[in-house]
Amino acid sequence: MTMTSGNTGTVLITSPTGGLVRALALELAGRADVRRPDLLLVGRPGERHKEVVALVRGAGATAEGIACDLSCLADVRAAAVMATDLITKGLVGGSQGGHASF
Repeated sequence: MTMTSGNTGTVLITSPTGGLVRALALELAGRADVRRPDLLLVGRPGERHKEVVALVRGAGATAEGIACDLSCLADVRAAAVMATDLITKGLVGGSQGGHASF
């Protein structure tokens, strides 16, 4: 991923409740504004997922959680549609919207 000043893009993180991946999400969320990407956190639904989304938002990141069982193809397809919608509406990935391909 190439990062440019003021346009750090969106990072999709799967299974954000695990130790290392959770730490990665929090590290990205804690970066200075010009280096902080928006985060899409995709993982199994539940309180742990909601907690991680709240933590990265609390650290200053623009973040959206998408509840998805990654072992279920129908869930993955639905998550791809939701992620694309969030990006094209500009809710993550910059205020002008963006392009997503899966």
